[in-house]
Amino acid sequence: MMHTQFFGNYLVNKCAITHQQLLHALEAHTQEGGSWDGFFNSSKTGEDEKPPDYLLLGEILVEQGVLTPSQLEEHLSNYHSDCEILDLNFNTEQREVIQKMLAEINTINADIPVEYISDYLLLLFQNMVRYVESNFTPLSLLRMNEISASNCVTQQLECGSFRVASALNMTDVTAISFASRYAGENFEGLDEYVQASMEDFLNLHNGLYVVNLSNEHALELVLLPPQMQDHKVLSPNTNTFLFPILFPFGLVYFICSVETIN
Repeated sequence: MMHTQFFGNYLVNKCAITHQQLLHALEAHTQEGGSWDGFFNSSKTGEDEKPPDYLLLGEILVEQGVLTPSQLEEHLSNYHSDCEILDLNFNTEQREVIQKMLAEINTINADIPVEYISDYLLLLFQNMVRYVESNFTPLSLLRMNEISASNCVTQQLECGSFRVASALNMTDVTAISFASRYAGENFEGLDEYVQASMEDFLNLHNGLYVVNLSNEHALELVLLPPQMQDHKVLSPNTNTFLFPILFPFGLVYFICSVETIN
């Protein structure tokens, strides 16, 4: 599933498809399991050999009329060249810290199953590597009481009996560097493009997580639009956890708040 998401977001970054078209295709990929009739029956894949999942995503985009077969072939060729279809591997230090953090999560009495939090956190780290910067150090997990909100973008998702509010929080200088790396642009100052980039990263990450939960746990979630936090101080009254991530360009605080819906 991970290569499927990477290929989909590669197409978004190349402006070949929109985020909305990607999410629709991922939903179809999850719900239908894909149809092997059509475009790939005439490809080099053998009759008894099932193509990788990211190729199925491409077929769905063709079936939905988003891409033509020739456009898909061109994007696949470029994707293979640019990304080399390699698995993301954390370095030894990162892997040790991540495992320690996941062990800490297992001791938390939260309102949702711990594996949901673990999956969410691992996907976050993978998306940081893929879209922002691979050189980072996750710091110790903290239960958050209060934190100063500098540049803070939030997004909420709901699933049946629980609600999760997520946020990215960082200083002005760090926000400019974070957004520049994510967008592939050189932002000079704190402006609407920096804000939009932060919102886009959080929305992308949460959108992929929603698709994963639907695929793996048959859960239906509602994802609300991201927004900038106006308050200068965040003082949550629910189970809220702080995940500090240290990059060469600054410290990024990821915040996750869990609440049971009555």
